Amino acid sequence: MEDDHCMRKTFQMGQARMGEGTMKKQVLITVKGSNHYEENQMDAVEFLTTGDFYEKQGKYYIKYEEADQSGMPDTTTTLKIEPSRVTITRFGKNNSQMVIEQGKKHIGHYETPYGGFTVGVISESADIRVNETSGRLDLKYDVELNDIVTSHNNICVTFKEVNGD
Repeated sequence: MEDDHCMRKTFQMGQARMGEGTMKKQVLITVKGSNHYEENQMDAVEFLTTGDFYEKQGKYYIKYEEADQSGMPDTTTTLKIEPSRVTITRFGKNNSQMVIEQGKKHIGHYETPYGGFTVGVISESADIRVNETSGRLDLKYDVELNDIVTSHNNICVTFKEVNGD
């Protein structure tokens, strides 16, 4: 049965590139995410927002303000999209950076008003499909603290140019 978060399809970025120096495009963004913890606990979020989509040095970027429902109000999120990985960077009260790359573990960092800490990000999948006016990112990953997995996470980001068809 197909996951209700997103369809799975991998996109090779070189097939549809925006030219260098292309202006930012305004996009409509849907974010669906879920975090699964021990003892069958789960948090889920879904919101719609607008943001910017652009290409810089051969990589795509999506930049948007987090919705209050995300639990991260007053936070700006930037997604750097490469052919096989996505880097999620957040700036606000809590700053963080995580790299999601299928089959790999990366070390991420969270900075809170109470101090910073390092997390392991173990990626199960990073399915990426992007073109010049729209796209879909389907990311599955685990977060670990002190080498112990603390959550299983799914995030799906879809976007479409506001003035596009």
